Amino acid sequence: MTNTDTGNTKSQPDVLDRLIEDRRKALPETDRPPDQEQRWGLALSGGGIRSSIFCYGLISALAKAKAFSRFDLMSTVSGGGYIGSMVGRLAQSAESAEALQDELGAHGATSHHRSWLRANSRYLTPRGGRDRLFGVVTFLRNLAGVHLELGFLAILLACALGFIDILAWYGMDYLIKATPSLPYGFTPIQLWEWVSKWPTLWLALPVPILWAIGAATCYWYMPTSGREHAEVDNASHKVTRQLALAVQTGIALVLLGGIDWVAWRLAKQPAHLFTLGVFFASILSVLRLALPMFQQNGSSSEFLRQRLPALLDLAGRFGLLVLAIFWTSLVHAFATLRVWDFQWNRVDFVGAAWALAVPTIISLGWIALSGRNLEFLNRSSLHNFYRSRLSRAYLGAANLQRKQGSKVTEVHGNDDVPLKDYKPHLNGGPVHIINVCINQTYQREGLYNIDRQGDLMSLVGSGYYKVQGRQWLQLKAGTLSTLGTWMAVSGAAAAPGMGSLTRPGIASVLTTLGVRLGYWWRTGDKDTQWSSILLPKYKGLYSELLAKFAGTASNTQYLSDGGHSENTAVYPLLEARCELIVMADCGADPAYKFQDLENLIRRARIDMNVDIRFISPPQGSDALFGSLDELASPSKTACLALARINYPDKNLPGVLVLVKPNLTPGLPEDIYNYSRDCEDFPQDSTADQFFDEAQWESYFSLGCHLGGGLDETRLRSLIAAVQNDGWVNTRAKASLGDTSAANVTGTPTAVPADSATTDEKSRRPLRIPMKSAAAAGLGLGVIVSSASGLWVAFEKVQVDSSAGSDQVLKPLYDAYGTLPVSMDGGQLNDSVGRMAAQLLTTWQTLRAHDQQDLFLNNPEALDMLRMTYGLCTRMNDKLAVCNTLIKTFQCPSKPTASLVNQNDGYWAREEPEKTARMNERKNERKADTYCDTDELDSESQQVATTTLEQETPELPYVVASAPVLTSITASTWPWAHFPSFSHQVAAYPITENGQASNNVPACKGITIFIQIYGPNGRDNVRALRSLWRAEGASVPPIEDVLDTARRQGRSAPTPYGMPTVIYHQEDAKACAEALPKLASKPEKSWVVVELNKRFEKFAGTIEVWLPPTAAAEGFSQ
Repeated sequence: MTNTDTGNTKSQPDVLDRLIEDRRKALPETDRPPDQEQRWGLALSGGGIRSSIFCYGLISALAKAKAFSRFDLMSTVSGGGYIGSMVGRLAQSAESAEALQDELGAHGATSHHRSWLRANSRYLTPRGGRDRLFGVVTFLRNLAGVHLELGFLAILLACALGFIDILAWYGMDYLIKATPSLPYGFTPIQLWEWVSKWPTLWLALPVPILWAIGAATCYWYMPTSGREHAEVDNASHKVTRQLALAVQTGIALVLLGGIDWVAWRLAKQPAHLFTLGVFFASILSVLRLALPMFQQNGSSSEFLRQRLPALLDLAGRFGLLVLAIFWTSLVHAFATLRVWDFQWNRVDFVGAAWALAVPTIISLGWIALSGRNLEFLNRSSLHNFYRSRLSRAYLGAANLQRKQGSKVTEVHGNDDVPLKDYKPHLNGGPVHIINVCINQTYQREGLYNIDRQGDLMSLVGSGYYKVQGRQWLQLKAGTLSTLGTWMAVSGAAAAPGMGSLTRPGIASVLTTLGVRLGYWWRTGDKDTQWSSILLPKYKGLYSELLAKFAGTASNTQYLSDGGHSENTAVYPLLEARCELIVMADCGADPAYKFQDLENLIRRARIDMNVDIRFISPPQGSDALFGSLDELASPSKTACLALARINYPDKNLPGVLVLVKPNLTPGLPEDIYNYSRDCEDFPQDSTADQFFDEAQWESYFSLGCHLGGGLDETRLRSLIAAVQNDGWVNTRAKASLGDTSAANVTGTPTAVPADSATTDEKSRRPLRIPMKSAAAAGLGLGVIVSSASGLWVAFEKVQVDSSAGSDQVLKPLYDAYGTLPVSMDGGQLNDSVGRMAAQLLTTWQTLRAHDQQDLFLNNPEALDMLRMTYGLCTRMNDKLAVCNTLIKTFQCPSKPTASLVNQNDGYWAREEPEKTARMNERKNERKADTYCDTDELDSESQQVATTTLEQETPELPYVVASAPVLTSITASTWPWAHFPSFSHQVAAYPITENGQASNNVPACKGITIFIQIYGPNGRDNVRALRSLWRAEGASVPPIEDVLDTARRQGRSAPTPYGMPTVIYHQEDAKACAEALPKLASKPEKSWVVVELNKRFEKFAGTIEVWLPPTAAAEGFSQ
């Protein structure tokens, strides 16, 4: 349990007492402090390479002033840990503390370690292109490994959803077959039609709903009389927990059902999977660009800074949802979709189950075999790459075994050292405290701080560690690792777990992007949870993906940058009750808001009851010292501040010296010039890890300058002044108006004679302009401008595409506009010829640019195609262009309707009528094309195979013993619901010699309904449709009465013995008598009769009933 409010509790510094004592034994007797309590600590804060170089300059200044050896403790975080580890390794190879101090304080580039650091400031890619390629390959390898594991988990989830779908579909299909009717007059088909509109999992929603209702009822009607108050509260808590679980279960069902539903529709069109994958990659790319803005404390827009984390979190959650949909749709496309057996045109639940079982078994097998390999998470992250580059660049600088011409790209075994052997204090160096963050986003029991979401863990050489507020413990065997590992972990800024900045959506983005610098660490204690024992790899991956970290409650912990908990590195020095703390505050703070300092002061007061108050220097003191307001002011010159530390268990206060990077008078000219060219200096983004020589030297020199006046005498005088109340509390001084205190700080730092001339009230020379306010918002402006430009370009492409479509099809429309309904032969030839020629030209143009869809998706263009093709079929011997069109033009085929589309693409059940329809279409002699004139028009062809059959009502049929003439009412016509049938393609009556007939057709205005008995001979009957439509009749689609009877659950009707034509009224008699003549030459035995008077008759209506034998033999038109 983490202690979050310990009051006066003081951590037991037994380990530090011993280590400090060992260190002081290595010092000359004259340099040993007289009292163990007089501890001095140096805090090197986080801030990436910017912090490491500035802190190196500060250390060099302290060493040059002979003050560095006085510091017993050196606490580091992140970038401060880079240089702190280098100093520690340098101390191990130094002969004495004095030799170490001389090495660190050497002038210029005379020391090997300084030359090495300066030469390798681009530590991630120190040698340019080859290193960048190596880094990219490493990143892609690790990214592939992570997505492979994510894929196995996602496939397992998708297969589970697929099994649930198939089980539900099979159960409903069995209910339909086994149960003819349901209560209250409902039929199973009606139930299926209702539930098939919803995701399968949503059918389980009544369970959590009833669960929630029951929990709420128990809460409101729970008996309380005669029961203890504590007992009632406990019962209420249990009931409320059940209600919360019911709500969570309902939300999970809704979410998973939605994923399944969307994924299934994408699976029907596999081409969309590629689009979805590109969309997911685009989301990740945009979020990757926005992440540096999230990591920056100081944003140009306060509004954006406050809301960007929430926006990134939501975007990340959405991206995770898209990823789940992608994998689920992939499984549905290749496995669950097999529920429709296209070979046999049936629903195959068993086949689909086996198709799902294969990836399920493979995924489960892989998970079972590799689930214990927790180290995979560290090996597939960027930790190893990061650690190796840091070790060579920083620890390699202190490796005396590296030769003068050694390359940083070469691996040297003596760069790194096991943590148990890392003992810089034995040679007089400071005791090095490395700080990391234990991420924690939940805890089942005990206290948990939801705002911090992590605890600070400190480690020292000899293998000891402690969690904030607890005792120092010995690291167990197998958990020690190396100095380089802990240095890299301490600087793991970009990770799914980021302490108080942790968000589930951002964690999912970083995990799927492969930006994973964190480290999974086992404490060495035995795990008790089965998931941590059997599947630690997948438990850890799940934790990274959804930011679920157990923290100290688990023996497997996720560690990241110590700055995610406390970035100043002062916290462990306060626990050690240091008398003096020199703190380099190098966190990214371009607006000088001192947020890291704010966090330290708050935590010190809450956790240790330590009060930190900043005080103002008296008038006439060193200009480098000032209040926090003066440190932030561009018109002041202060860069150092002083604070009083009030320990609850010590009589005398401690002293905190804050060193804040900023410009000040007395700097070398090159630093001012660099600040002119780089306006962010000295607060460059922490994301910048590639410093050139000018940048490196500017930060190093600034650190040397600001630390130049902090010799041991000066530091002791500061301690004395604070303990004697020589300096006044900032707010107290403002209230008292006291500006006459004596100067007790010693002589101010001398300004070099060759330094730049500056304004007394400015940080920079007059010739160097101040920062541009507009420049601060450049990053956001560039993003917005780029996004706007892309959107405008996208719109332009859309407009150009639309304009191109209109331009290409316009001549076709013009030619079609000259084609009247009736004309003489010469005019018809001219119009049809022009139309055919323009059709060929337009189609070839579209094919050349791969834009056929512009034509095929245009209903008007398809009507023109059918019209022209039909006319040219009758006139191919009169017009050469028609002959060319018929012989050489390859008419595009219509997409074949699949059983998936016929079954609404989600719920599956046995539908014999649709299977029969598919078999019928499959056995046809030729595939349907867009040129077929005997099919439905373009608006109705898509629904012809589904809606027509579903909405066809019961029709009267002929009785076998005595054929009875049928009656068809207008309300029962199956085509009554389709307005497209009322405007069939106009037919031009053509005489035998190919000329247009000037006589009025006998069937003009008559509607002819054709009924057949089974699919055999349908092609022959289609020929009749074309003939009769040429006579002016309207001929709707052919109806198979056997199929209608089967769908409606009735017995099949007995066919007529010969083709029978039934006309309703006298106005259709002439047409009815003409139909057999048009169908057969010489006419076969046809029966033409009037509809029986007992049936309702309709004007202009004819029914044609064709027995199977006649339809199969065909008609000699």
